[in-house]
Amino acid sequence: VTRLKETFESNPKLNQARRVQLAQQLNLNPRQIEVWFQNKRAKLKIKNTESQFDTLKKAYDDQVKTVAKLEKINAELQKQVSILAEQSSQLSRLGTVFPDDDRPIRDASGNFDTTDLIIAKSDGALIKVSPSMVELLGFSEDELLKLSMQSLLQSEERA
Repeated sequence: VTRLKETFESNPKLNQARRVQLAQQLNLNPRQIEVWFQNKRAKLKIKNTESQFDTLKKAYDDQVKTVAKLEKINAELQKQVSILAEQSSQLSRLGTVFPDDDRPIRDASGNFDTTDLIIAKSDGALIKVSPSMVELLGFSEDELLKLSMQSLLQSEERA
């Protein structure tokens, strides 16, 4: 058997002449050598197939885990989007506008330095007014700060 294994490792397919020679050396029938080599090749093929299957199965299982993690992250992000969309909707209904950047907000007494003006409505909502909007309304920043929101809206409707 050792001699057959060594021969198989060097050449898994024997030609007729080599098969007869090996059969004579081992005192076996050439058909027995032929069948042994066929069986050995079949076993090797099965072993290789099982190995490939195990590798692919592991890769598949890893991908399934990755997909599950990504689906969980996606669900969490969708939930956050939903919450933020609802908050945005609520802010829109209040008529509140916040600055797009992290600059400090300027209050009515001008305590903070910013180019935008923030006006508080009587209901507590804040409205951001850019310098171009101030010019469009035809008021100075100081005048705009002194106006009530109602007079500002009436002025805008007249324009």
